[in-house]
Amino acid sequence: MTASPGPSGAPALVVRRRVPVPRAAGVGPDPSDCVRLAGAGADFSRGFHVVLAPRLAAALRREARGSLAEGRERAGWLIGHVFGGGAGVVLADYAAGPRDRGSRARYQFDPDAVAVLLEGVARGADAIRSARGPAGRVGWFHTHPRMEVFLSDLDREVHLTAFTAVTDVAMVWAPQDDAGEDRLGAFRRGTDGELAPVDGWWLGMEAAGDDPGQVADLRAWIGARRGP
Repeated sequence: MTASPGPSGAPALVVRRRVPVPRAAGVGPDPSDCVRLAGAGADFSRGFHVVLAPRLAAALRREARGSLAEGRERAGWLIGHVFGGGAGVVLADYAAGPRDRGSRARYQFDPDAVAVLLEGVARGADAIRSARGPAGRVGWFHTHPRMEVFLSDLDREVHLTAFTAVTDVAMVWAPQDDAGEDRLGAFRRGTDGELAPVDGWWLGMEAAGDDPGQVADLRAWIGARRGP
C-alpha cells in the first residue's frame, strides 16, 4: 500500500500489492447480554449490527479526547469477529496507528503506518482469542475533532480501497468540546456497493472483567451522543 494524491490533491490510500490481513468468523453474542443503543430492530435477525465491547468503547473515548486536545485526527484498525454469517460484527479491541500521521482533517495510512497496524492486529487478535472463535481485523476507526459524523471523499476512498469485505466497518468518533460531548457512528458497504450507516448499535456486556458501573455509564453516554 502506498499513499498517492487523490482527486483533491490529498494523500489517498492506494493498494499496490495484496497485504494479508487476518479476518475471522465466530459465534454471535446473545442479544440478552447486549443493550441496544440505536438503530431499528430489537434483535440481530434483520440488517447489519455492530456490538461494541465496553472496554473498547472506553479506550476509543480516550483516543477521541486525546485527538481533541491535539487538534488532529487519530486512527486505527478494529479487531473482533463477524457473526451470523454476516449479520454483524463484534468489536472487541483495536490497533492504534502512529499519531504523527494525523492532521486536522485527515489521517495518512502510509506503508510504515500499515506495518504498525498489521503488527498491532496480530497481537490484539491473539490476545482476545476465546471460545467464541478467533479474532481478526473487522474495520477501522478515525476521529473527527470538532467535526460531525460523516465520511469524507477521502475516507470513502480509504474504505472502499483497503477494506473490501462487506462486513468491514468504518467508525467515526467525533469529539465536540472539552465538556465531554462526543458523537459517533459506523458505516459499512451496502448491497449497492455504497457506504451507509449500520442498522443497529449495541453495547455488549458479556466480556469477563467488564465493570458494571462503567457499562451503565457508557450506555447512557453513548446513547446520548451517538451519530448515524
